[in-house]
Amino acid sequence: MLADGCGSHVFTSLLMVSSISYVTQQQINCIWFTAVGIWALCYGLRGILWHQFADRANDIKVNLNTYASKVEPADFKNKTKILISLELTALAVLLYELSLLACIIAMFIYIVLVFYRYKRYNNEIILVMRANDKPYQILLADYYQMFFPLSLLVAASLTNHTNIIILVVHIIIFPYVIWLAIKDYALLTRLILMHLLTKIKNL
Repeated sequence: MLADGCGSHVFTSLLMVSSISYVTQQQINCIWFTAVGIWALCYGLRGILWHQFADRANDIKVNLNTYASKVEPADFKNKTKILISLELTALAVLLYELSLLACIIAMFIYIVLVFYRYKRYNNEIILVMRANDKPYQILLADYYQMFFPLSLLVAASLTNHTNIIILVVHIIIFPYVIWLAIKDYALLTRLILMHLLTKIKNL
């Protein structure tokens, strides 16, 4: 579990931080480095635990030895709270260190999307485990995969216009989640406008 979480998130994230610091000839910011490590570890653990708990029933049937197969889901809830608390704390430090308005705006836009999908599609918001077979969304997954990198690239493009090329390339490479979000925002905007028009007509 630790090997997967570190291999998929921690080592790659810290490699990028140290590499960029080396290339730009800057001393590594210990607070930033530590926060990135904790954030990446917690999210990486949530990812592998999500997989393990999703496959728990089948793993038990074939006697596959995984962490989730040896733990009762109800007994893991407190550990989930500790994981998400550490992750949110580390994320708050990252956002504070960045001090970019774009990242905060992106978080607000993401929260709107989360609640819209919860209301419209009845998407359960989960930390690690699904409580039932309802549609679900993993908390902060879309923020990390789409909103956070896009906000950083937008901020970089405003500072140096040549970074727009990287922003465009990023959108071309990762269009799917962006398209889904645009579709949902368009539907939300339409609902709001229809609601406002109805209110105006009733005046």
